[in-house]
Amino acid sequence: MKKMLGDINWDITKKIMNQISTQNKNTLILWAKKYAYDNYFPIYQKYQKENLAEGLFLSLDACLQKEIPLKVYKALLSQVRKEIPLEKDPIAVAALRAVTTACAVTNTPSNALGFLFYGCAAKAYDSLGLKDTDDHYQAYAEKEMENAYASLKKHSVKDEKDPVKIDWNC
Repeated sequence: MKKMLGDINWDITKKIMNQISTQNKNTLILWAKKYAYDNYFPIYQKYQKENLAEGLFLSLDACLQKEIPLKVYKALLSQVRKEIPLEKDPIAVAALRAVTTACAVTNTPSNALGFLFYGCAAKAYDSLGLKDTDDHYQAYAEKEMENAYASLKKHSVKDEKDPVKIDWNC
């Protein structure tokens, strides 16, 4: 079982990368937070009783509202990442990694793409189970990438000022 699903060379992935490059960091933070909250957080909640991620979303909101400093938020994010229960359910782990990576767009704008690979794994394993074929998982992941792209396009700001500058190194 893979920790992430998807392919950097898919056309849909390249479309996402191009769209990300037209947006500023704040737009990407808000989109990634919403997409992860709506799509991957419920999967995490389904499989885990302890809730490492809920406070992370609240803290991200507080940081964006300047109620807590970015430094405090980053420390909380780091703590949650260290506490990911790797021995637990792989579906919950993938979902939590998707959530924490989405919340880390504050640190690294390219995480606006990275969280989707974990999210694809969470959604595919949640929907198809843990014993399906790689071809089925990849097909499901590609559909999830298309859904994410549609969401990103919907939340994008036309003619965004100060778009992020990302060297994708892919």
